[in-house]
Amino acid sequence: MSIQDLSKEKSTTVSKPSVPALAEPLRYKNSGNRLFEMKNFAAALACYKRGLEELPRDYDRSGSGEEVAGVEVALRSNVALSLLKLANGGSVESADKKMHCCIECEQECTRALAIDPSNTKVLFRRAQAYELHARLTGGRKKQELMSMAQSDLKRCQELLQEQLDRQKWSNPPEKERKATISQMYETTNLLKKNFTK
Repeated sequence: MSIQDLSKEKSTTVSKPSVPALAEPLRYKNSGNRLFEMKNFAAALACYKRGLEELPRDYDRSGSGEEVAGVEVALRSNVALSLLKLANGGSVESADKKMHCCIECEQECTRALAIDPSNTKVLFRRAQAYELHARLTGGRKKQELMSMAQSDLKRCQELLQEQLDRQKWSNPPEKERKATISQMYETTNLLKKNFTK
């Protein structure tokens, strides 16, 4: 199945967006998600990038623009994750190409965080990109990248703790609480693995 075939499919799992201009970006996002599940990370990446190209330009980030911003953050986060998968044993073999994937991942995460600074998934992915980039680099740059990874992980941990604290009082669905706890566990483990002696 090609990217074009998947992008033409009508999605049955996503409700119609309130912003009509989001239909195409969401179709590419859903196609990318299916390709990602099949571990076809390069094709998923292409779909997510195409979804970004299809987003409305110069939207206001309030009102209906919030929905557009949410889709943009999700697409950028998915681009970042696809790049991480490619760099971590996907189809990318050379150190230079892995480095390029890390840098592009860092940039996509930074763009997403400019829209939603408290997005813990994006913070975590950027920290992972910094950490992998550091492993591929040496000297002072390595120390700088590890410091940035540690900073993102600590910020992620703080935000997740705030979420857990809010969840104590709001009685969220069990699935949401488990997802927050799981992400906190992953963040703590990555911090311990890389930054404790």
